[in-house]
Amino acid sequence: MKKRFIVFFLLCALLLSFSALAEGAGVIDGAGKLSSDESAELEGLLQDMLFSDEFQIVLVTVTGENIDDYVSYADDMYDFGGYIEDGMLFLIDVDERVWYVSTAGRGIYAFSDEVIDEVMDDVLYWLSEDDYYTAFRQFIESSQYRLSEYDSGSYTPDEDDYWGDDGDYEPGSSTGFYFIAPLFLMSLGLGLIVALIVTLTMRKKMRSVRPQRSAADYTVNGSLRVTESQDVFLYHTVTRTEKPKDNNSGSFGGGVHSGSSGSSHGGHGGRF
Repeated sequence: MKKRFIVFFLLCALLLSFSALAEGAGVIDGAGKLSSDESAELEGLLQDMLFSDEFQIVLVTVTGENIDDYVSYADDMYDFGGYIEDGMLFLIDVDERVWYVSTAGRGIYAFSDEVIDEVMDDVLYWLSEDDYYTAFRQFIESSQYRLSEYDSGSYTPDEDDYWGDDGDYEPGSSTGFYFIAPLFLMSLGLGLIVALIVTLTMRKKMRSVRPQRSAADYTVNGSLRVTESQDVFLYHTVTRTEKPKDNNSGSFGGGVHSGSSGSSHGGHGGRF
């Protein structure tokens, strides 16, 4: 009897933990762009990712909201929506043709601004075609793949991957840049010292040679007679400057910041 009670207690605790984990999960289709079957299928994909990766994605469509600040709107919706610490919210304003991704917890590092843009490369076409179901499905699949890259250590964010200027980027693990830079400088200095020693040694051996001021000093008298001369243009130099890639073209937000709840968030958005 005692063993049965323990098993029953453990099962209840497990179910309660699953319920707490799933709280607030799902699709919020305020604009009514998804059918009931499409919403149910997306919900299933989100739940699978929630339990397998312990990462929550929230998909939101709005219309007629007159949102002044998409960053705060998305951050607050995630913070006060009962979602778990690690996740992100994908917001679409159908009327204004605006998208925004707010990241939280582990999502801040797995989905830097650079990675969000790479994910959106697969999504923006479907948004422009008003195919919100395919856009959301593509967002989930691309995000799950990029999250696995971060969790496996294949991707570690760098400061350059964040485009904001808040200055509070603190990666969870070293990217190796701060270790490589001193090594590079030391190697460069050592190379310069060796090159200087070799140059001085070679110069020492050539003390018997003195440069002459005129080309005539290198010819035998009477052996060369110039009857005609002309200037011939042989080479030209073309300098090309690559047009800088504007990663923030048409976008807003970026970097890491604090929401109204005090929680840290990343993410950025744009238009479609």
